[in-house]
Amino acid sequence: PTAMRQVGDDVELDIIVSPRASQTAIVGMHGDRIKVQLAAPPVDGAANRALIEHLAKRLGVGRRELELRRGHKGRKKTLRVLGRSLETVRRDLALLALAAATFVLGACEARVEAELSVILPEERAALQDVDNASVVLLPQNEFYSFAVDGLDFELELDLPEDGGPHELELYLAKGETLRAWGRSASFEVGVGDTPAVYVGPPGRLSTFPREIDDPDPDLRVAALRGRGALLLHDDGASFFLSNKTLDTAALAALPEASAFQGGCLVGMPDGGALRLGLGASARASYFDPATNAWLELEAPTELDGLDASTPTALSSDEGQLVIWSPAGARSLDLDFDPRADALALTPLDGGIPLDAARTGAHATPDFLFGSDDPSPVVWGLEAGALGPSGPWVGARCVQLEASRWLCGGGLREDQPSADLVELRREAQSWNISELGAALGEPMRDPWLWTDDLALYAQSDGRLRALDLADLSVRGDESDARRHARGQFFRLDSGVTFQAGGTDEIGAPLTRWQVFLPDIAP
Repeated sequence: PTAMRQVGDDVELDIIVSPRASQTAIVGMHGDRIKVQLAAPPVDGAANRALIEHLAKRLGVGRRELELRRGHKGRKKTLRVLGRSLETVRRDLALLALAAATFVLGACEARVEAELSVILPEERAALQDVDNASVVLLPQNEFYSFAVDGLDFELELDLPEDGGPHELELYLAKGETLRAWGRSASFEVGVGDTPAVYVGPPGRLSTFPREIDDPDPDLRVAALRGRGALLLHDDGASFFLSNKTLDTAALAALPEASAFQGGCLVGMPDGGALRLGLGASARASYFDPATNAWLELEAPTELDGLDASTPTALSSDEGQLVIWSPAGARSLDLDFDPRADALALTPLDGGIPLDAARTGAHATPDFLFGSDDPSPVVWGLEAGALGPSGPWVGARCVQLEASRWLCGGGLREDQPSADLVELRREAQSWNISELGAALGEPMRDPWLWTDDLALYAQSDGRLRALDLADLSVRGDESDARRHARGQFFRLDSGVTFQAGGTDEIGAPLTRWQVFLPDIAP
C-alpha cells in the first residue's frame, strides 16, 4: 500500500505521528506511512487537532476539508483530504519526489532509530529560508522528503538493523533550488560514534564552524583510507580527523620532528602514513594505525644529500611514491611491512635524469611542471624536456582524464600568472598546448581541482569555477579565506577540506573551509 492514494475526488493519507516532539513538522516516511512530528501531547485530542491544523496550513485548505477516518486514539492514522487531486497534495506537502521512489520498509523488517549529526557552515544566513529537505539512504536508495521551516529541524529516520554499511545524503532546498547538500562517510547503524554529515553549498567554499587554537600555515595532511586524515604540524604535533564523525583528536607527536625537512607526508594503503624528510640526511617515520604511534624507519641512503624541496608525487594507484632528483626518478614501494624497519628504493624504468633540481615544480608520477630557470617547464619521465620555456614556479596541475592534465597559475617569469597549459599523452608522446590566461585572473599560489561540472581554481582569497567543456567562467567568483600556502585534502565521503594557509596579511588561518561538489540540475 502507498501512503497517498486517490479515492474518488478525495485523497487519503496514511500517517504515523510522534507526539511531544520539539516542533510540528513532516519528517519523511516511516515504512509505508508519512511520519509527522507533533509538538502537542496525545491528551484529550490535542495531537489530532495539531495534526489537522498543520496539514490544513500546508495544503492551504480549511480544517473542515480534512477528515480523520481512522486512528483517533493511536499513532497510526488515516486522514482524508476532500476535493483535492493526488498531484496537488503531493506538491503542497513537498513530497512530490516520493511518487517515484520505491520503498522497501516492510512492517516485518527489523528497524532501529539512528542518530546523525548535521554540521552546518558558519555562513548560515543563505540557508535560513530553506523549505524542504530530502534524504537518500545508500546503498538501498531509499528516499525521504519532508518540509522544513528554515534550519530549525531534526532528522529522525528509521534505518534497517542489518549491520550496514550505509551512507546518507542530505539535501536542503528552497522550492526546487538546491541550497546545500552533503554526504556522510560509510557507517553501521548503532556501531561506534554518531556519524556526521557536513552540509554546504554546491560548487562553493564554506567555513567549517570550528576554530583552530594553534593554527599552522604549513600543516601537512595525509588521507588515511577508510579512516579520515592525519594532520601533522611542523613541531610534530599530530591529529586525527575522523572520516565518520568529522571530529579531531590528538595523537602521539612525531619524535624529533625538527629533523624532518621538506619531503612529504603520504597516506599508506594499510591506513597508516609515511613521513619522509629530505636533506643532508634522509629520514623516515611510519604512523601505525594499529597503535596510533610513530615508528622510526631506516631511509634509503640514496636519498641523502637531496635538496629538501625535491619534488615527490604519489603514483596513480597510490602504491608508489615517486621521488624526482637530478640523479633520476626513483620510487618507494608503499606496500611494505613496517616491521622491517626499512624502506626500499627502486629506479623507475626508462626514467631520464633531470637537467636540474627544478625547485618549485609540481610533481605527478608522469611529469614535472615547473622550472626555476629558462629551461622548458615540462619534464616528462620518459621524454625529458617538453613544453614552454621558464622560469615558471608554484603552478599546480589537475588531472581531467587518464591522459589529460591542466597546469597553471603560480609565478611565470616572477609575475603571478593566469595562464593554463593543457598536456595530453598520446602513446609515448606528449601534446602540449598553451591556453592563454584561461584562469581569468593571476593566481600566485593556486590549488586546482574538479568535480563533474567544473574546474576550480583557488588563490588570493577567491575561488573561480570554469566549465569543463570550454573553460568558460561559470557564475560569479566566490570568496575564500585562504590567500596562500595551506593544504587541500579529500575525505572518502567526497568532502574537500582546505586546512592551514594564510590570509591576506600573511597571518595563519584559524578556520578551515570546505568544498562540496556541484550537482547538475
